[in-house]
Amino acid sequence: MLFFTLPLSGCGAGTTKYDWSYGVNISNEQFENQTLSIGESPSNFRFFSYGSPNYAAHNILSDGTLISIKTIGNYNARPRTFNQTTGISYDYGTTSLGVEVTQHDINNEVIWTRSENEISSFLGDFSSIRFFHSDSDNKLITTLNTDMIMLSGDGDYMTSSDIIGSNTDCNSIDRVKFLSDESILALCKSDSQLISYHLDSELNILDTFSTAISPFSTQTSYVLSSDSIYLYYDQTIKKYSYSGDIHWSIETTGKYQKLYMQNGTLLSLSHEQDTNIATLQKIDDSGVVEWKYQSGTLQSQDAKLLVSEHDLLLTYKDILSGFGLDTSTHEIGTISSVTKNHLLSNDGKLIKQVVSDKEATLYANFFGYFGKFVTDAGVVNTRDYLVVDSTLILLSDYLSTDLVGDEADNSPNRALLTGYSLNE
Repeated sequence: MLFFTLPLSGCGAGTTKYDWSYGVNISNEQFENQTLSIGESPSNFRFFSYGSPNYAAHNILSDGTLISIKTIGNYNARPRTFNQTTGISYDYGTTSLGVEVTQHDINNEVIWTRSENEISSFLGDFSSIRFFHSDSDNKLITTLNTDMIMLSGDGDYMTSSDIIGSNTDCNSIDRVKFLSDESILALCKSDSQLISYHLDSELNILDTFSTAISPFSTQTSYVLSSDSIYLYYDQTIKKYSYSGDIHWSIETTGKYQKLYMQNGTLLSLSHEQDTNIATLQKIDDSGVVEWKYQSGTLQSQDAKLLVSEHDLLLTYKDILSGFGLDTSTHEIGTISSVTKNHLLSNDGKLIKQVVSDKEATLYANFFGYFGKFVTDAGVVNTRDYLVVDSTLILLSDYLSTDLVGDEADNSPNRALLTGYSLNE
């Protein structure tokens, strides 16, 4: 695994100049495994890079100065879930008998490890393993397919249940939320239904209900708050109680609707039907839009929202040139695009806009063969972000050039960090 730092570097034409950059050379298959987390002080942060077979925790100051790197040879021992409030993280590994779960502190030192030797519920062969933690006391629910095992913040076994798997045709548990009254909300989904379980502290059922959803991910979105479930389906956003009562319902006109939660508040992101502009809305408890933020062009696509406690990052791809959004219908063509990032305050005000390096791709579709070659290396996606010490830090997927003319370019793909001062 190679690391590099490029302080005070410039960018391509039309892009936003960054104050510093830092990156890790990886394969594009490993892009989704890169993560940012808070540091132990207000002036630094953690960058967790996953390039099999190694995993590394980078401790970095807000000005891009590398403090230290901790490398772990076991790729499977990487953190998979972070408590962004405390810096606590969790990972799992598989043994010959079952599952081993580990909690790490903010410095990635092991606090405790639990395995099937200590907790019999970890015994077995599980195809789906997920973590859900409490922000306040670090309680952890590990879902193994549809089984639920709850551990205390100290790693002590509390309780377990297979009530969801025994009552539904769900294959896995999709969402879990710890509530202030010690109860728990869990959601699972089948092809056509979303099923909600409100559970007590011992994982016994208090309430349950189901509602129709689409089997296509772009047509359904849902989030949990401290007292409600918000669901988008069939051009409508609905607010449900835990028992399934509908508090309100509002119709929407946007496409590719996605729902998010920030500090208990509902946020809705979509593309406008006619203009394709990315539209972000904050919706209050009564279903009234408090504010709206819009950005983009007719060629904007793939809008998503990254959420933290204090701010928001709206990010999307803008097509600069090319035959259209659906390149698979063309025999050959080139698409050139930039990734645009808008850092917003909690009340929807723009703090800073960042345009990342342009990327261009040559598409070929003929005789049943479809291929693509990057002809202009650049950022293809913003994966994560942090605001540290008045600095916006973006973690991006940077795709290298695969083909330029007739010569291959061996420059690697990379997980790229860039820092931008908010004081300018």
